[in-house]
Amino acid sequence: MAWAAGSWLYLGLACSLSALLMLLYFLYVPESPRWLLTKGRVGEAERILQRIAEKNGTAGSLRPGQLESYLKYLNEKHLSTRTEVPGILTLFKKLGLLTHIIMLSVSFSVTEMLDAGIAFDTTLSGNEFINSFLLAIIQLPAAWLGDVLAGRTGRRWTQVFFLCFSGIAFGLTVFATIQELPTLAILFLMTVR
Repeated sequence: MAWAAGSWLYLGLACSLSALLMLLYFLYVPESPRWLLTKGRVGEAERILQRIAEKNGTAGSLRPGQLESYLKYLNEKHLSTRTEVPGILTLFKKLGLLTHIIMLSVSFSVTEMLDAGIAFDTTLSGNEFINSFLLAIIQLPAAWLGDVLAGRTGRRWTQVFFLCFSGIAFGLTVFATIQELPTLAILFLMTVR
C-alpha cells in the first residue's frame, strides 16, 4: 500500500480513512454479557449468550429457562456481595495490584517505544517501503506463535520468553548495525518486531 501511495502523506491519509471504517464495526459487536450482568441487564445478557451458544452449536444443551435462572442468580449474588463501587483509586489500594500495574506499565512503555523506534527507523539500507513491509509482515507468524505458546504455557511465560528473545535480538541488531551488516540488521529487526 505504501509503495502504491508513493508518499508517506498519502499513506497516512489512506490508513486514517480506513481506520474510520472500523467505527462501523461498533454496530455489530455485542456488549459484554459480564458487563451487562453487573449493570443488572439480565435479559440482554441472556440474548447475547443464546446467540453465542447458537453459533457454537451448543444451544440445545441448555434446558429452557436454565440460562435465565442462572444469570438471575449471578446478578443477585453480584448485588449482594458488592460493598463499594470500584473507581480508579481502587487500583492503588493494594500493594500487589499496584506492583502489577507498575510492572505492566513499564513493560508496555518500553515495548511500544522500541516498536516505534523500529517502525520509524530511516537508517536501514535498501528500499524503505520494502523494509517497512517486511517489518510489518513478520508480525503475522509472530502473533500466531504467541497465541500457540500462550495457549500451552500461559500468558506470563510467553511474555517473558518474547521479551527476553526480543532483547537479545535487539542487541544483535545494534551489533550488526555497528558492523555495517545491513541485511543481518534487518533480519534481527524482523525478529525483534
